Amino acid sequence: MKLYRKIFALSGLTLALASCSFADFYSAFSGDGKTPEGDPTIIVPTERGVNIVKTKYTYKTYIDNYAGNKSVSPSIGESHLLVIPVWFTDSSTYISDAKKESVRQDIQTAYFGTSSETGWESVSSYYKKDSFNKLTISGKVSTWFSCGKASSYYRDDDDYATRTSALVSSAVSWYKTSGQSTSLSEFDADKDGYLDGVMLIYGAPDYNAAGQSENNLWAYCYWTQTNKGSVASPNANAFFWASYDFMYSKTNALSRTGKSTYGSGITSNGSVIDAHTYIHEMGHVFGLDDYYDYTYQYSPAAGFSMQDNNVGGHDPFSRLALGWVEPFVPDKTCTFQVNTMESSGELVVLSPNYTGSPFDEYIILELYSPQGLNQKDTLFRYGGYAQGVNDVGVRVWHVDARLYKITGYIGNKPIGEVTNVIEQGSFYINATNNTSSGVRAINYAGNEAYNINHLIRNNKKNPYNDATTLNVSMLFKTGSSFSISDYSSQFTNGSKLNNKQSLGWTVNFDKVTTGSMTITCTKTA
Repeated sequence: MKLYRKIFALSGLTLALASCSFADFYSAFSGDGKTPEGDPTIIVPTERGVNIVKTKYTYKTYIDNYAGNKSVSPSIGESHLLVIPVWFTDSSTYISDAKKESVRQDIQTAYFGTSSETGWESVSSYYKKDSFNKLTISGKVSTWFSCGKASSYYRDDDDYATRTSALVSSAVSWYKTSGQSTSLSEFDADKDGYLDGVMLIYGAPDYNAAGQSENNLWAYCYWTQTNKGSVASPNANAFFWASYDFMYSKTNALSRTGKSTYGSGITSNGSVIDAHTYIHEMGHVFGLDDYYDYTYQYSPAAGFSMQDNNVGGHDPFSRLALGWVEPFVPDKTCTFQVNTMESSGELVVLSPNYTGSPFDEYIILELYSPQGLNQKDTLFRYGGYAQGVNDVGVRVWHVDARLYKITGYIGNKPIGEVTNVIEQGSFYINATNNTSSGVRAINYAGNEAYNINHLIRNNKKNPYNDATTLNVSMLFKTGSSFSISDYSSQFTNGSKLNNKQSLGWTVNFDKVTTGSMTITCTKTA
């Protein structure tokens, strides 16, 4: 639920910077001199008459190599999570002693259970499907950690999660000596010296369910910014902080906890355990940003995406940047077929010169369908948020995920250049995001207002700052076409990309069916 997801998305570094200067914030980081994982551009021809371009970088490449004391979980292969339920001195107010263990078991189900056990997906089962089997999440849920503090102590922590960051260290230290594991190295799947992710699920209601004003008892991802440990003894860094009550609705919270009627989850869709919020926040542990506007003035990504309103599968840019899909990239006029994203992971990238870096500016074409991970949130509305469209059609996305390479500062303002390349020894931040304090995100190079992930609505008169969420009229159907000049009102530079270049492509959607689309991409430049 976006009400609980404020400002801690790593990929955009969208912290409340009004309270700390750029210089103060960025001085905590430095590149570690590693070589990028990306190889030279690899182009793979296909029998469909269009190339596949291999992805050079992922968020893990970007963060691990060039963001100093930050870390993200591996998004390819395996991720091993340490989940620690936190018991406050007043937790028995909300969870009875008789239900304490069963709530812990529910946390186990929410993270590592099967689809049938949750009624939809656990964190593990969701990401197995979302990644097209490229990622397996496993881990352990510890016994309850009694922290010796009342929940109010953490509720009042508004100073960049200072108290929760300290709690991560004490909880991990407790776990190391509790006899529940032989070594913390089992939670460092990629052996980078950091735990893949520490999940603190606290035994108190989130602020909204408890009817309190906004405070630190909500759901977020953050980083302790600890130095790397060793392979044998990795340190905690990326962590997740959230209430147990996100698993339950108000109608089943009492039966699950024995005392509390607090619940911020949704079970009216047939779920027993609701993992939507935990799944969304796990996206941040992989490095993804939020895709909704924090001021709620408009809806750049149109609501229906896991990093937007906690719903459905991830959008194609997120899957691309996490290394789960590889795009068709035409280099000449051609006609070819593309299957639905949910069934195949297929997508199309249109660009003046796509080199395999997801951290660039381009157009994505995705055949949306109400199947797979979209199905549950299409049949049932998740809270009051965007619902999936029970139809098939093309979603056209304008992605501007370019990086800003910092070369110095003028006062508190970083200076540098926008790039799509990750180089050894340099320091980068995302140049754009969807989550600024204004209506649109800020590009550090010139203060232009650009989004990282923007859904183009199928209406040539629609404004850039559209507040509507996904509906059938936004989808491109058989006989539709797309060019930037035709949809210039949804681009800040009219018929040009944000980088002032011409896209160089037009698209005709020749045939859009339930399982596939046939498109003609015409090279115009």
